[in-house]
Amino acid sequence: MKFSSLPGFADIIARDHPNGLKLNNSEIERILSASCLSVTLPPINITTTDFNGLGGIRWTAPTAIDQGNDVSMRFLESQDTPIRSIFSAWVRLIRDYRVGAAIEFADTMSGYTRPKYATDLYYWTTTPDAKRIQFAACLSGIYPTKDPVDMFGHDVTANDKLEIDIDFRTDYVFTEKWVADKCLKLHESMGSKKVVDGIMDSYKY
Repeated sequence: MKFSSLPGFADIIARDHPNGLKLNNSEIERILSASCLSVTLPPINITTTDFNGLGGIRWTAPTAIDQGNDVSMRFLESQDTPIRSIFSAWVRLIRDYRVGAAIEFADTMSGYTRPKYATDLYYWTTTPDAKRIQFAACLSGIYPTKDPVDMFGHDVTANDKLEIDIDFRTDYVFTEKWVADKCLKLHESMGSKKVVDGIMDSYKY
């Protein structure tokens, strides 16, 4: 998976992180891609309507397509809490906690437009050899709806890894062939295919 053109919340991370964590958008994209453990996509359902006939006979007919807008992802947290810092900053970009308004855009002439707080996410799965795309989706207009501060409660008897669940909203999920073509290019640009080819070559005698 790969986020495309993340909103400009990197400055918020550097400003509010207790240790002054500094990340640019390219680093944020790589962290999110590398630490993502699971993705749950919204379903697509056909809605129906019921008809009642004489003698109690009943039947149904399809009426419309109902595609959900809820997406959830799980990320593995690491030292300096980059996952929590990224999504906390992203949520605060959308709405400041103290005043409930988008104060980060108060001084901009372009105003509060969707590209300022939402982005696109490309998600794909591959064959076991990591060379061919099996499923691809573009989640358009996606943004988080949760600051995972609740995940940082502590049990003194526990010594486990920290996995963070983040809820998102998206406008639409595209699964057409152009998405697969785009994801294949992203997959190859991220070096996944080259890594697999290199490993396979090392086993040749």
